[in-house]
Amino acid sequence: MTTPTNRNIFATLKHRWRNHMPVFFSRVFWVCSLISGTAITANTAMLSVGAVPPAWWQELYPYLVSFSAGMAFAAKFTQQYHGQPIDYDTYRRTTAEAATAPSPVASESDPDTAATAATDHEPTAPQQQ
Repeated sequence: MTTPTNRNIFATLKHRWRNHMPVFFSRVFWVCSLISGTAITANTAMLSVGAVPPAWWQELYPYLVSFSAGMAFAAKFTQQYHGQPIDYDTYRRTTAEAATAPSPVASESDPDTAATAATDHEPTAPQQQ
């Protein structure tokens, strides 16, 4: 196993940030961003007018911001691959197998492979002579 370089890690993060998210994680991202943004706005508004926040708010505020921002950050890096989340071990294995396997598409110029490809998927009755 090779150790990824920083350039590869940042390229992967950039790719995953721009990729499509599954619907569930998209909703998690937006709800958590809304909660975190609202908490930051409320705290900033209280401090800007010189109000002293209540004790319960001072205890709750760091958790509201950090947990919701962390969940939004993690949800943003989930991605879809043809409608399904990516399982990288399966993805690497199938792409390696696909690169070494012969093409399953039959060539129309070669009648033997076209006939074999047609019979591979549909069983036929034995020929009587």
